[in-house]
Amino acid sequence: MKDTSSGERPFPDQSGPAMRGPASRSRLPAPARRFVVLPGLDGTGLLLQPFAAALRALGDVEIRRYPTQGPQDYASLTAAMATVGAGDVLVAESFGGPLAIALAARAAPAPRA
Repeated sequence: MKDTSSGERPFPDQSGPAMRGPASRSRLPAPARRFVVLPGLDGTGLLLQPFAAALRALGDVEIRRYPTQGPQDYASLTAAMATVGAGDVLVAESFGGPLAIALAARAAPAPRA
């Protein structure tokens, strides 16, 4: 591990005084078109409201809700969440992780020979 007793940060992108000011803003990624947030097991996304409010500084945010009736297995929920755009950024909490992976796999372009 690198000695940081001199105040030097081991990673240049760590937050803190070294990242403040106009120069740091130029290193931030361009805002995404849209963030699609998949909730955890509660399925409502209500617990994610404070997170979504902070995320809005980077782009549009859509919190998905899972259906309250019908099958609740991953395949059925993936089908219910099926509309994800090519430029969307998927953000998932816990239970939503496998759904995000399945949605990303569906949205990925097919490889060409």
